[in-house]
Amino acid sequence: MRVAAAALACACASAGAHAAAAPTHKAAAAPRAHASHAHTAAPVDAAVQRLPGEPQAVFVKDGAIMSPVATVAAGSIDAFPSASTAAGIAASTTAASVNTDLAQRYFLPGRAYYLYGDGAAAKGIAAGPKKMSCESLTGAVAAPAGAAAPTDGVLTNFALGPQGPAARAPTADEQKLITQMAKQLLKRQNVPPHYIALLLGKLQTGLQRQQSQAVLALPGKTRPLLFASYALDWTLANLRGSFSLTFIAEPNDTGVYIPTYRDFDNIEGEGSGETRKFLANVDLNGDGSDELILSATGGEHWWYEVLSRVNGKWTLAAKGGGGGC
Repeated sequence: MRVAAAALACACASAGAHAAAAPTHKAAAAPRAHASHAHTAAPVDAAVQRLPGEPQAVFVKDGAIMSPVATVAAGSIDAFPSASTAAGIAASTTAASVNTDLAQRYFLPGRAYYLYGDGAAAKGIAAGPKKMSCESLTGAVAAPAGAAAPTDGVLTNFALGPQGPAARAPTADEQKLITQMAKQLLKRQNVPPHYIALLLGKLQTGLQRQQSQAVLALPGKTRPLLFASYALDWTLANLRGSFSLTFIAEPNDTGVYIPTYRDFDNIEGEGSGETRKFLANVDLNGDGSDELILSATGGEHWWYEVLSRVNGKWTLAAKGGGGGC
């Protein structure tokens, strides 16, 4: 679910910019299967299975595509393995053959996955590899015929525990608070006031910027978690660089919001900084705290990230999938 995510006047001008609802990646034919790795399509009504040798795998569902991002074992979230054997397939000698083998196994048409997102559980059905850019490890995915399913979320080959409510858009008061905190954090990074005004103020013609916000209920707390991400692109006239800010804010014991996670990126001169969008909140490891699932772009590449609370602190638990040129 894209919660209050606004790509205003196009946030990502690079060839690798990604928007799943209306993909901007250059279309390319799906890779041909190696004869030695051919599979018979699974029936659409197949049950969800974790095949022998496979890890507990997590894929991001970003609109109509799926891409691997993480694995979960004994409550720990890690990046999806790049080594073919760790992903449950035979050893391969090249990156290209690894990707082909992964696609053949995990994007097998008709293969079923558990689907979590928008605070609900459903089923997702793989529909084969689908190239979204020059190089990408992505597949097509859809809901079973006649079934409703979240637009964004995660697909898994193992069942997750109970899920909390979906994120929502901020209220007017929450939006003001988010903007105030963003302004303070940008000032601490010595971002010029003119740039801050361009990013947080009224949208101007030709302005390349992106904003994404989400609000999540916190167990045992009366005030919610606030997520926000901003990016300003160098393509605006007289802007000598790009910068982006992503942060999480949570209430302390007195109810005052403080930043509990921040990521700032600044690129001098021509170039595109990293941008992020909130996709979904899902508890992947069963610890009662939702992970945040983000899509991200940088330069000519795009990928997915999983933010997780570890020992009380937010950390980037996994990053991967996507593609680029």
